[in-house]
Amino acid sequence: MKVNENMLPVLNRETLSLIFDCVLGIEDEIEDVQMREFIQMLLTMQSYNRAYRFNAYAQLAGIFQETLGPFPTNTELPEMWFALGLAIKELYGMRKSTLKALLLKVSVK
Repeated sequence: MKVNENMLPVLNRETLSLIFDCVLGIEDEIEDVQMREFIQMLLTMQSYNRAYRFNAYAQLAGIFQETLGPFPTNTELPEMWFALGLAIKELYGMRKSTLKALLLKVSVK
């Protein structure tokens, strides 16, 4: 796993897709312990964001719609994606424009 100067995983297509593949929960087949624990941390942040920070993550809805297309409205999945996106954005100290550029790299199952 490649890391940046802050010792966080580099957010490339592979890493982002793996992270968002785990939006509903961690996948057991992630063999890299550091990556698995990193994703678990993001999922904890996602959970907190969903519980207490609706206004913050709801502001990202437009970015997700523009980059990944329309989300279903009859599930909690959009909230989970937006809350996870907020966790990534804040952990890495990104602007919305940077998050938008990164989301264009995401391909999920």
